Amino acid sequence: MSLKKKVVKGVAWVFGLQVAVQGLSFITAIVLARLLLQEDYGIVSLAMVFLSIGETLGDFGLANTLIQRQDKDDRAIYTGAVLRLMFASVMYAFLFFAAGSLAQFFNAPAFENAIRVAGLQLFLSSAGFVALVKLSKELEFNKIAYAGIASGLVRSAGTILLAFLAFKYWSVIFGNLAGSVVNVSLLFAFSRSRISFVFDRKIARELIGFSKYLIGVSVIVLIVFSTDRFLVEKFWGIEVLGAYQVALTWGTGMLSLISNAVSRVAFPAYSKISQERERLKRGYLQTLRMLSAIVFPIGFGMMFLAPWFVRYVLAGGTAKWDAAILPLIVLAGYGMVTSITSQAAAVYISCGNPRINFIQTVVCGVVNLALMFPLTYFLGAFGTALAFFIPLPLAIWILYLVTKLVPVTLGEIGRSMLQPLIATICAVPFAYLPLLFLAPSLFTLICQAGAMLIAYISFAHLISKGKLTKEFLGQLKLAGRA
Repeated sequence: MSLKKKVVKGVAWVFGLQVAVQGLSFITAIVLARLLLQEDYGIVSLAMVFLSIGETLGDFGLANTLIQRQDKDDRAIYTGAVLRLMFASVMYAFLFFAAGSLAQFFNAPAFENAIRVAGLQLFLSSAGFVALVKLSKELEFNKIAYAGIASGLVRSAGTILLAFLAFKYWSVIFGNLAGSVVNVSLLFAFSRSRISFVFDRKIARELIGFSKYLIGVSVIVLIVFSTDRFLVEKFWGIEVLGAYQVALTWGTGMLSLISNAVSRVAFPAYSKISQERERLKRGYLQTLRMLSAIVFPIGFGMMFLAPWFVRYVLAGGTAKWDAAILPLIVLAGYGMVTSITSQAAAVYISCGNPRINFIQTVVCGVVNLALMFPLTYFLGAFGTALAFFIPLPLAIWILYLVTKLVPVTLGEIGRSMLQPLIATICAVPFAYLPLLFLAPSLFTLICQAGAMLIAYISFAHLISKGKLTKEFLGQLKLAGRA
């Protein structure tokens, strides 16, 4: 099978996986938003922050480093797995013994046991490391998708069942652990991997040497996306943190699943053609064109429909989550732009230049943090969201850095996304037409989204003279044949 067909097939499978899993997660989130209290959401949010810290530092960028390496030596993968387990063990020990102090600091006694149990996820992730890397290197994303969908079903079903049984925040923690057990088991079965404790010191030094920039990027992202929730909790309390978590989940969730699906396939594909810069350019521009055709209507739709979405989907017609509306609007705009710029990282790393990714992440992280403290203090969760949104003009610089590695201009990058952007802007007013005839309700919201979607498809077809539609359908057909 050609690389193009593998990439299209990979995107189709990963996107299908992300849609299925995230769709289940969104359904679960809607149910939980109605069953759990804001305090429960706050506890889960804090636990997930520290679990993310443990996951990122435990991985140490090893997975992407191994995927970027084009050698066929399994010793590198097994050496990486041993390193992964060592780092994960250190992180779990820290979380276990620091749990009591952290619970006191955040004035959240329930957090102590919650993070100790949730932290077991670190060992499950380590157990599936070898299988996941092997399947990713070979672009076997259909097998990853099967495992992900099965684990997502178990995770969602378990979480909802436990929530109905009044397990409160424990329902999320136990549901996640159950899903991870299923995921790891299936990955091992599909990859036919074996457990082997191979450790090569020379390879270990090489892996750590390359991954230091990747882990540096991850640490900065963690600092930024941990500080936001820490500040909201300390300045405004656990209930406001719950509202902010809802806004973050829905403002960036759908957009992240799409961009992550593309990045997971684009990165190993770019790595295979990193020496063929013209080919890499064509692949990058095509990726941006297709990605923008999806994320622009979703991002703008969430921004303009947020008040009705929060009121009628998440809160069942009540004002329970109204505090999440303004942060959600701002974060949807942020998520839309970062979905586009995130593809630049795949280019940097695949070309063997993780240092560029590290530098741009440092700059963006410093600006975010400088804005976050005063804005959160004075404006609460809305101010925190603004701290992410205000620096978005830096996106131009991030895209400019791509032109230093690939023979592409900013003009070409902009033109690849122009038609979907214009079509989306033209479609936005149609989202308000149903309000002229119907009172606000869940049914009206569905009509609003449908009107905007139909208008977007029509405008995209007209503006591109049918080319965008033809390209999109062509990719779907190729994915089906692949």
